[in-house]
Amino acid sequence: MEKRAVFHSVWLPLALVTPQLIITFVFFVWPASQALYQSVLLEDAFGLKSEFVWFDNFTHLFRNRDYLDSFSRTAVFSGLVAGLAMGLALLLAVMADRVIKGATGYKTMLIWPYAVAPAVAGALWVFMFNPRIGIVAYMLQSFGYDWNHQIRGEDAFALITVAAVWKQISYNFVFFLAGLQAIPKSLIEAAAIDGAGPTKRFWTIIFPLLSPTTFFLLVVNIVYAFFDTFGIVHATTNGGPAKATRSREFRGPVRDLDGHCGRAHRRPVPLYRAQGVVLMVERRPFATFIAHMVLILGIFVVAFPIWVTFVASTHHAKDIMTAPIPLWPGTQLFNNYRGAGGVPMWRMMTNSLVMALVIALGKIFVSFLAAFAIVYFRFPFRMAVFWIIFMTLMLPIEVRIVPTFKVVADLGLLNSYAGLTIPLIASATATFLFRQFFLTVPDELAEAARIDGAGPLKFMKDILLPLSRTNLAALFVIMFTFGWNQYLWPLLMTTDRQYLTVVMGIQRMINVADTDPQWPLVMAAVILAMLPPVAVVVLMQRWFIKGLVDTEK
Repeated sequence: MEKRAVFHSVWLPLALVTPQLIITFVFFVWPASQALYQSVLLEDAFGLKSEFVWFDNFTHLFRNRDYLDSFSRTAVFSGLVAGLAMGLALLLAVMADRVIKGATGYKTMLIWPYAVAPAVAGALWVFMFNPRIGIVAYMLQSFGYDWNHQIRGEDAFALITVAAVWKQISYNFVFFLAGLQAIPKSLIEAAAIDGAGPTKRFWTIIFPLLSPTTFFLLVVNIVYAFFDTFGIVHATTNGGPAKATRSREFRGPVRDLDGHCGRAHRRPVPLYRAQGVVLMVERRPFATFIAHMVLILGIFVVAFPIWVTFVASTHHAKDIMTAPIPLWPGTQLFNNYRGAGGVPMWRMMTNSLVMALVIALGKIFVSFLAAFAIVYFRFPFRMAVFWIIFMTLMLPIEVRIVPTFKVVADLGLLNSYAGLTIPLIASATATFLFRQFFLTVPDELAEAARIDGAGPLKFMKDILLPLSRTNLAALFVIMFTFGWNQYLWPLLMTTDRQYLTVVMGIQRMINVADTDPQWPLVMAAVILAMLPPVAVVVLMQRWFIKGLVDTEK
């Protein structure tokens, strides 16, 4: 699809796409090319000489038992996480789309866990499954199962699966709900008139129409399970016990010259929302009652870990060192939050806030300009520029993290806000979304602006920017949460304590040597770490969902 009305300039579109191209070339294209080049070399242990070995490294990799075991374990883990998270989210979305009374409250309660960082989710669940004091472990032991993820691999694998599924349900719920609301109500009513019941309507009409959203979420969830769950695994099991939860992120086999072994953004799916409220094609009080019960149970599953976390943050350490832990707040709330929220915690939260804001605003700014240039100008190599930017969707930072780290180190950006943020702005998610949105803007608006004598920048500022407000809001929520929740990149980038992020701080509070963590302080820190992203998601949820659903101009 091409725009009929375009602006004519040679240098302006190049200036608009230059910021995005610079970031993409420096922090994506160059590191990715270096990774590809290094993959066909074999260096000695001191890095003094290298040998071109073609595909020998890949051959050795797929013959290494440790790598194959970790890969198969990751594949099983990804399948379980994607299947469970998508299945439960679809069930909740169908129930939420059915009910009318209390719908806003249900949606709010089910959306906000999307803002919880993977490492924070790991901290929540490792506390609940703690073999000595965890409430879930206590319940399992009361039913005769002696839970201990610290010594049994199958328990540890189950723990990280539960934490990863819990973290991802709300994300899938938002997109499934948007997809359901985009289905024209006339189709559902026509099927009901023809005698199709709710079950038949779902499998023959609703589910097929959800197939684009389902496929998109399947890809996103598999990528999430492969790459974005590092924080969960690191905070809960650290790859153990006995490598039972070690994935490809924890270890990959490489070798020296002697042959010895050593060690997807998601773009929102554009949808159309039919006008008016989706009508109930038939009144089924019992079905509505079941929908309410399912939603209440879903909210309980989502909210119960947070309640336990809050309760633990209000008690003295000695009160929660024996199971079962109290389920009602204690008297140490102010003391614990004052202890957890001292100068180091506020410094870490400030670092996380700076990182989230710079990443979110930086992505939106450079992507908006680049998308505007690509859609509304015809300049040489325009589509080549788009595909260069689009390539950044294919390899997330976790895949190219070593060469990207080397680039940042060579530029002297270690232990700096620039090093923490600028490499993560190299993403095509926002550019692709803005491009798709601009293509749907009527050509008549640009033609009218040109007739009135408005230049491209004035058209962008006075017309496109106001039209994009819901998209901007949705992108800001997604990108702010992405930046706040970063764990692996800051973990490698920062050795100076003054640049630690709050997610890193919580992980350090949990992994203490030769003693039990101070769980009340840890849980207080967890609550503090969740507040900013949860506030952004809850306060902007209306614009967030509208930005995913509403594409009408």
